[in-house]
Amino acid sequence: MGFLEELGKAALEGVAEGIKKSQQQRKAQEWQDIMREFIAHEREIQSEGEKGDLDAIQMLTTVYYRQGDYQKAAYWGRKGASFDDEICLYMMGETAYAQEDYDAAANFFERNVNVHGNILSATALGNMYLGIKDYSNAKYYFDFVLRRDKSNSEAAFGLAVCKMEDEDPYLEDIEELMQVAARSDNHSTRDAAQQILQQIQAEKTKRANQNNCFVTTAVCDSFGKPDDCYELTAFRKFRDGWLSVQPDGKSLIAEYYAIAPRIVANINRLTDAAQIYKSIWQKYLEPCLRFIERGDNLSCKNKYVDMIRELKKIYD
Repeated sequence: MGFLEELGKAALEGVAEGIKKSQQQRKAQEWQDIMREFIAHEREIQSEGEKGDLDAIQMLTTVYYRQGDYQKAAYWGRKGASFDDEICLYMMGETAYAQEDYDAAANFFERNVNVHGNILSATALGNMYLGIKDYSNAKYYFDFVLRRDKSNSEAAFGLAVCKMEDEDPYLEDIEELMQVAARSDNHSTRDAAQQILQQIQAEKTKRANQNNCFVTTAVCDSFGKPDDCYELTAFRKFRDGWLSVQPDGKSLIAEYYAIAPRIVANINRLTDAAQIYKSIWQKYLEPCLRFIERGDNLSCKNKYVDMIRELKKIYD
């Protein structure tokens, strides 16, 4: 994709492992209590399950899945799924996934989403599609979750990773999602999100610098004009349009970015900086603007080159 691709892939792998460990640690004591109860009453619970008791069926499905006995988990899970039971549909999806029957897993998860709007199943589907790089479907399910739970950090992280794979990623969207993910209770999700947020901030700074007409911005700022004023917009359009496609355009722009920040910094140290910027405007920038308005791009370029060379002699 671009600058975030490798970071996103590595972070996603770390988050998946971290979520697994965190869930195991968080539920370890709870699970031990359930297992003691289950072992003491297993046959009784099975008997109730055969009678169609959903509480018993849910427990049997979940316990056997956690024990890794997928055959028994599937036996009881199918009974619950026949009633469209929300827990059993989800556990059947997990059981099929654990056995690498991904089509069956997707079918159970989708059924649970369609019948119950189950968030866990939607998140699982998002992660499944993300794993096979089907970003369109992954986005759909992560968005499904976030429309119901805006604070869902796992879905926010997954959707952000999907958006990072876009040809031209919109950093503000990714940043907003990663800010949600950075509030996760899971340290892997939180750490990965914070790392990506730092990368995004660095990229935004880089892009801002690339978009900055340093000298022109400094001049307009000295006049109290905003960053999106008519003058700056016109100069940026000239730079990114006509000038950038000229034979020597890219080299001129590169030279400007190399020296302009130093020129501005040196002028700003002087007590008469405001007067200097006024002089630059009158001698160079105002004539350049008039050339642009008349469509005389070549004359604007020549005046622009004169300005840079003159300012470099004096202030660089």
